Amino acid sequence: MSSRLLSRLGAATGLGYVVLVVVGNDVVSSGGDGPAFTDPAAEVGAYLVAHPPTTTTYAGAFLELLGLLCFVAFVAKLFCVLRRAEGGDGFLSVTALGAGLLSAALKLGSGPAALVAYNRAGEGIDPQLAAALLDMNGFAFVLTFALDALMLAAAAAVVLHTAVLPRWLGIAAGVTAPLLLATVAGAASVPPVAMLLVLLWIAAVSVVLVRRAGAVPEPARTAAQASASVA
Repeated sequence: MSSRLLSRLGAATGLGYVVLVVVGNDVVSSGGDGPAFTDPAAEVGAYLVAHPPTTTTYAGAFLELLGLLCFVAFVAKLFCVLRRAEGGDGFLSVTALGAGLLSAALKLGSGPAALVAYNRAGEGIDPQLAAALLDMNGFAFVLTFALDALMLAAAAAVVLHTAVLPRWLGIAAGVTAPLLLATVAGAASVPPVAMLLVLLWIAAVSVVLVRRAGAVPEPARTAAQASASVA
């Protein structure tokens, strides 16, 4: 397999993440139809009993798992791009890498609580326990917004300083980062619109990197060349 093809595959993992997560959560398993943070425990328990897991539920969860694996690969690819452009000690690019990997770990770690709640619902799970398990999953997901915000803020700083990616991607990342933090602060009442912006940003970066892959040998690509390609 050529290095150019490998580079394109790595860049495409961002699109893979977005597609798999959206399809797995919103299309296959209809995750948005579940109980909310503010719902009483009795309603949460009743919902789980009325909606036992099906093959479709687990298929959707598996697609989300594959999406998160793609996210890890995308974060690694993004780090490589940012690190080469940043130079020096690479503080910002390493920050983006660390925040992205922690976000993926937190997403993965929050899944078992919800799966246990759904899996045991048919056996007559206690409503308070059911609510606690789903809340653990939900609040862990909300906390990933803070890590995603750090990743985007670090990426924005590198992009705006080096022009390694189009400037509008740096601006979009810089604007989305504080919106994500605001979403964390108002988790129970603020719609997660910023998360949609993150997905769009990842998809856009992925497309840009796929198109650029192989155009210039990556080990020799410099910040000056990146600026020239943007201009």
